Amino acid sequence: MKTEKVIHTRGIVLMAVLAVITALALLAGTIAVVATRDIRITAQFKKSIEALHTADAAVHVVKTLIEDDLGSGALVLDSATENVNYQSPNNLTFDAVQELIQTVDTNAYFFRVTGRAGNASSTIETVFRPASAFDLGLFGDKEIDMKAYANVYTYNSRTTPDPAPEDSLGGGEIASNGDFLTHQDTFIDGSFMLGESAGGVEGSWRETPVDGSIIEGEAAVACDRIDPDPLGAIGGDLANDFALYSSSGQNDNNNAIDPIRPPQNNVRVNNGGSLILPTGNYYIHDLILNNGATLTINPSSGPVNIYLTGQLEAKTGSSINASGTPPDLNIFSNSTDPVIHET
Repeated sequence: MKTEKVIHTRGIVLMAVLAVITALALLAGTIAVVATRDIRITAQFKKSIEALHTADAAVHVVKTLIEDDLGSGALVLDSATENVNYQSPNNLTFDAVQELIQTVDTNAYFFRVTGRAGNASSTIETVFRPASAFDLGLFGDKEIDMKAYANVYTYNSRTTPDPAPEDSLGGGEIASNGDFLTHQDTFIDGSFMLGESAGGVEGSWRETPVDGSIIEGEAAVACDRIDPDPLGAIGGDLANDFALYSSSGQNDNNNAIDPIRPPQNNVRVNNGGSLILPTGNYYIHDLILNNGATLTINPSSGPVNIYLTGQLEAKTGSSINASGTPPDLNIFSNSTDPVIHET
């Protein structure tokens, strides 16, 4: 008798199908969880990028506000920490900037701004340096005449308040839109440039004797015309200051020791004599320092500003700003009269 063995596969197939379906369901659930997590990560990443862009835009907003306040006089950068309150406009979200902090040994400042988007934030620290109206240490629109043995050095008065020639930084730049004259043993620890006259004629260098001067940097670098009136002494902001301080009721001429008398407003300091100017604004026509005379400033409450409408002549052995640092004394001129310094 023949016996046949029958294998029932229908149940086995069903179990296999159920196992596959279960695996697919688990896989689908895993994919859903992973997809949801990825969407959240992507959304958070997007918000982080948005916050970074917001912080970057905020830097430009704050810089503009700083420039506006500097221009109006509402902000004066003369302290280690300047308190401000720059809020975000309606189209941006960033934390208010409330202080500008001076960096070490420089006239630069930095501020910190935090941009926000949802629960994401991004912080940027920015260092800025106020633009200077003067890129040159010495400039003459028509002529610079460096006398024999005249020296030009450059210093950082913040780090070296009482410098010696060996402290010079070597970065001095001087220029003329016209003639540039050097003589025997003229020494310039830096470079000098030649701009152009109002008619487009390039300035020229005359050296007497030839090879008799020492230029540590580049000599006679050609450049475009240099603005001879960056502060607006003629018809600009500085002209308004000249008009204001020309009035005896607005200037501090009476506080000078000895007082500066109107209407001439001339100052002549005798040989070996001295003139003391406390903090204030002084309106002067001619300022003449004879041999050995001293112009001493007393900036105990702020800088001394001189508004000069005539010539300045400092004769042999005279000195200016003998008791202060360079930022304590500002001499503004709207005159075409010469500035003469004899060594």
